[in-house]
Amino acid sequence: MKHIIFGREDYLHGELHLSTARKLDALNLLVEEGRVYLHRQGDFPYEGGILTPWREEGHTTYGYERRGERYIMETRGPEEVARIFLQEIYSEGVEGEVLAFGLDPSYLYLEAMRILLDEYHCPWQEARERVGRQIIILEEGPEISVRDPRLLELKGELEERGEGPEFHPGDFPQKFQWAVGEVAKSYRALISQRRREIYHKDLNFPNPQGLFIGSDAREAADLWDQIHRLFDELVARPQLDLPDLIFCLERHTDPVINLDLRTRHKLKLIPREVLVDLFVTRDPFLQKFYRAMGVEVVEELNILSYARGLRRQRPLPSGGEVLFKVMAKDLEGGKLYLYEDAFTMDREVVEMFQNGEEFYCTIPTEKLPVYYNFGFFRGEEAYEVVDPYAKALSVNGRRGYRFENEDQFYQGGFVPAVENPVICELHVKDATATLDLPPEEAGTFLALSREGLTLGGRAVGFDHLKELGVDYLHLMPIHNYITVWEQAASKFDGDNYNWGYDPDHYFALENSYGTHPEDPLSALRGLHQLVATAHRHGIGIIQDVVYNHLYLGERSDLALLNPQALRRWDDGSLSDGSGTGCEVASEEPLTQKLIFDSIHHSQQLGVDGFRFDLAALTDRHTLEEIGRRTGEQNPHCLLYGEPWMAAESVLARELRLQGGDGGLYLFDDDFRNGLRGSSFDYSPGWILGDNGAQPHLEESLLGGGKHPLNLPYVSCHDDEVLADFLDHFGGSEGEKIRRMKLALAVQMLTPGPVLFHQGDEFFRRRHRNNPYNGPQEATNIHWEERVEKEQLVQYVRDLIRLRKKMDLKHRILHSEAGFMVLENTGGRYRIFLSNTPQGRDIGPWLYPQTRWAFTHEGLVDEKCYMGQIISGRAVYVITFEGEKIPPKGV
Repeated sequence: MKHIIFGREDYLHGELHLSTARKLDALNLLVEEGRVYLHRQGDFPYEGGILTPWREEGHTTYGYERRGERYIMETRGPEEVARIFLQEIYSEGVEGEVLAFGLDPSYLYLEAMRILLDEYHCPWQEARERVGRQIIILEEGPEISVRDPRLLELKGELEERGEGPEFHPGDFPQKFQWAVGEVAKSYRALISQRRREIYHKDLNFPNPQGLFIGSDAREAADLWDQIHRLFDELVARPQLDLPDLIFCLERHTDPVINLDLRTRHKLKLIPREVLVDLFVTRDPFLQKFYRAMGVEVVEELNILSYARGLRRQRPLPSGGEVLFKVMAKDLEGGKLYLYEDAFTMDREVVEMFQNGEEFYCTIPTEKLPVYYNFGFFRGEEAYEVVDPYAKALSVNGRRGYRFENEDQFYQGGFVPAVENPVICELHVKDATATLDLPPEEAGTFLALSREGLTLGGRAVGFDHLKELGVDYLHLMPIHNYITVWEQAASKFDGDNYNWGYDPDHYFALENSYGTHPEDPLSALRGLHQLVATAHRHGIGIIQDVVYNHLYLGERSDLALLNPQALRRWDDGSLSDGSGTGCEVASEEPLTQKLIFDSIHHSQQLGVDGFRFDLAALTDRHTLEEIGRRTGEQNPHCLLYGEPWMAAESVLARELRLQGGDGGLYLFDDDFRNGLRGSSFDYSPGWILGDNGAQPHLEESLLGGGKHPLNLPYVSCHDDEVLADFLDHFGGSEGEKIRRMKLALAVQMLTPGPVLFHQGDEFFRRRHRNNPYNGPQEATNIHWEERVEKEQLVQYVRDLIRLRKKMDLKHRILHSEAGFMVLENTGGRYRIFLSNTPQGRDIGPWLYPQTRWAFTHEGLVDEKCYMGQIISGRAVYVITFEGEKIPPKGV
């Protein structure tokens, strides 16, 4: 039997201290049977020991029992530790050795002599021999001042006899050092494997090639304070030129630090031990142990000084065929940083030339493809900036990616013009997350392009949209945005979701929409395939662009390079017309050029049109120029946007949006609120029996509306979708569906472009208002629901077919509250729209030879007889044959 005693606080935070655990690992190689005596400092009195077998749980705990509960022994100091442990050991009468760590050898010797002489009445010489033979000091602790009168007496007697503490450890210390070396080797292998596996979603993807810094729990407190100060600095200035820092502190983590996206992932806390590059400790054993593993060890650390001095850089002269350039105001010392991959810390540095505010350099073509960033100074502070013009980015947008043959992703043309186009607004991930596809495809551009997908014999995915008859797919933002973790492993985490209206970049695509997000070109390949598939079937692609604000505001790369990219009030505070904290100054020349270039790049990728988020925050001259430029590249380019701001802006009145600027269609919220009802106060609309907006609806049906170029819609991503909205007003599901059918009928019979949100065609619910950040389950398109509601889908499909049969040039034959009769002047149709619950006699508007063309069940072709009664809350369309002979009295 061997007794292992520890003299420091070795049981911390409910677990063994790292130093203690590794010592026990070494002892496990040498000791067959033993007991371990642990403690932590405290104020509780010792009331009786509890011993548990060492091998049962990897270590023995020795403590005390109080009120029926077990505790690790808590003591007031090392003197009490030595006394209690030795009393327990000698009370057993066990002759086993005592292996001591962290205790003063002289004090331990005196305490053991006192117990043997006073309590067991051993002769002096026998006690000396027994103590010397039994106690083996494996690690000396700090000196303990002797204050106990009896120990002072024994110390004096030893001095009088000319004796001192004598220990006879034999060869055990050498064996122990050998065991420590073996443990160090095996432990290095273990934590090396952990580091290879650390690229894991539960730890928020720390950079496996970053700087890993470890510490034992005793040193963690100082580092903890430094880490939080550094976190605050990175939040304020995410471009600080630092390598990625990953701290492995015993039982320390901070979800705020790990989850905050504003720091560019440069700082992570991992509550587990992995192989580190640097270990901070004053513990002598841990210093030796980590050095034995080949790890650098220091007793104290200044994080910033150490990290900045660690990165290795190799100069590369400018020269070659590939040009890099960037505009930067008020910055100095432009550099191009080249990296081998998305994560490596070391880099090549190319000094850039300066011409006014432009910095430029060149590199050889053979260097491509390459990851890169720009470096600048402002005063003494060094920054690393992602290129705002990068056409592709590394995962999570941390580095630009330059590659050859960019034109491989360009499309050869655009879809032809459609006179009255139907636009389906959708989110790439929502539309494809539940499709029966390999996991790497679901939620991606490629998934949205897949043809031939069915469920229960019904078309789903792209084929559903194609069969529905839509003319354009409106893709909610696909430019790189910040608030999702792009790695494939996190794709379907419920909270790893965002609509994308938090832009960080205006050229590169969102990598999470690629099948392999770690490949910077994966999303480009997917979009290329989607555009090609859509174009092959005559369907255009609309890109939702967010040029009104930047998610990081003045902390963004664009604002660092050009502070004038954001609008400010006279007092220097940021103008916030977007309601997100800032707004982009589209009228500023460099920013305006960036917007033009971004639009041009998207058109090269085959985008057929653009939806402008908060278009009213983009100055009218920029919008007019966008209209001119896009028209030159594609005469059929479709442009539309939101005509409102979210809050007051510093944008000058004369620069604000006016109807018709740049051929921009504008969302008609009066049409939406009048037809279905207001999402703000839940006042009912026309389909719910309120006829106050009927004049506006009639005007829209005749080709007018709120704006010169009007875009009617019933619901979009904002606020509540149609089904969720109607739920507020009660009624049976059948009643709600009749209202839904009526709403879409009015919309689809309205001339000009119209937009609906994907899922409205089968009365989809999200059960949440504005789920911009998820959860994913609330936003997914559940395709089994589309299969279950095939009749609704067929109704909308028939509506769109009816729309395309007409020229949508109407005149109103009759109007009364809740009932409208229209004639389609370009075809042989009459349209009856009723929101009243009771039926209506339409006999006065029938011809002798009349047929039903459309009812509440969809397209039909049946003879219609005089004196017909139509049901309420529905749309009916008739057509006629032969000569138009109206009935009498009409």
